[in-house]
Amino acid sequence: MNFGLNDLPPDIPSKPTVSPLHSPSPPLAIDEQVAESAKLASKPYSWIHPTLKLGRHPKHGCAGLFLTQDLPKGTSVVCWSGRVVSEEEMMALPEDEDAYTLQIDDSLYQVPINLRVREPADFTNSSCDPNCGFRGPITLVTMRDLRVGEEILFDYAMSESNNQHGEFECQW
Repeated sequence: MNFGLNDLPPDIPSKPTVSPLHSPSPPLAIDEQVAESAKLASKPYSWIHPTLKLGRHPKHGCAGLFLTQDLPKGTSVVCWSGRVVSEEEMMALPEDEDAYTLQIDDSLYQVPINLRVREPADFTNSSCDPNCGFRGPITLVTMRDLRVGEEILFDYAMSESNNQHGEFECQW
């Protein structure tokens, strides 16, 4: 999978906010993040279906995962990996890092292995009319047949039970 700076939305800050508590190194600028993400794409921690491509949503402008060929209902499309933390540790994360967590049990959460770099699976977006859902705590599967060009979407409310940052508002 190849992707670069042009595949990311223009509103990503050039200097991301990263907690020094969780990152011993200084934060990476966006071009460094893209370079690091490209390295991860060749050997990522998480898995995305080979027919998915990172691209920009034509209407909303944000980065997302899009199909390059049709997929049938029940196909696994994303499987996240990470490190497991307690609810207390997860709640201590800054909001921009908390956004990439998955609740995997009552008081356990999975967070990215490298909080400074986003890999392709991290660009899966939310919808209140999702086309994918969870099979187990970390695997996303299609809930219906999907067509070329469709974006992979799931309902963020299905991945976490806490309400630390307020209710999620549906945008599409």
